[in-house]
Amino acid sequence: MKPTRRIINMACVDDQDPNKLPIVSGKERGGKTTLITAVLIDGDKGWFDEAATHGRTPLEQGIAWKSSPEEVPNGRQIDIVWLFIKPDQGDYVYYGATASSMIIDEEAKVGYKYLADHANQLSKALKGGIDLSRLSERSKAVLRRVLNTYPDVLERSPEALKAALQ
Repeated sequence: MKPTRRIINMACVDDQDPNKLPIVSGKERGGKTTLITAVLIDGDKGWFDEAATHGRTPLEQGIAWKSSPEEVPNGRQIDIVWLFIKPDQGDYVYYGATASSMIIDEEAKVGYKYLADHANQLSKALKGGIDLSRLSERSKAVLRRVLNTYPDVLERSPEALKAALQ
């Protein structure tokens, strides 16, 4: 099967309102699209980064991936929270949220990530699973701040997510 070229839908409601969630692709439901995306957490910084779903974030560019974390002795942990965002009764909700991590040493340009775990966690998020138990309290605080970029979406999201963020 030949890969398809990504086409930007300029009529998408998300492209017209800068206050909407960063929805860029997905399956349309009721005039809005679903999306799997990620929040990257690096220390006290956190941001949405759709490129994480393809392993192409700026942090991952040029990294030689090693087969064990011991091969990245000076690396720092980057947490990845896989988010499934979908419309619910006309508005968006964070429907699924699971956590993974990777270790990156930017100076040595080496890193470690367990791809099978990333795929399993991503799959759980797509099924509406919520598991943030791997995150430290500091990372949860950063995630809360990032998700509160859209406070109305967080407010409408499942109670399990709100509890997991505590």
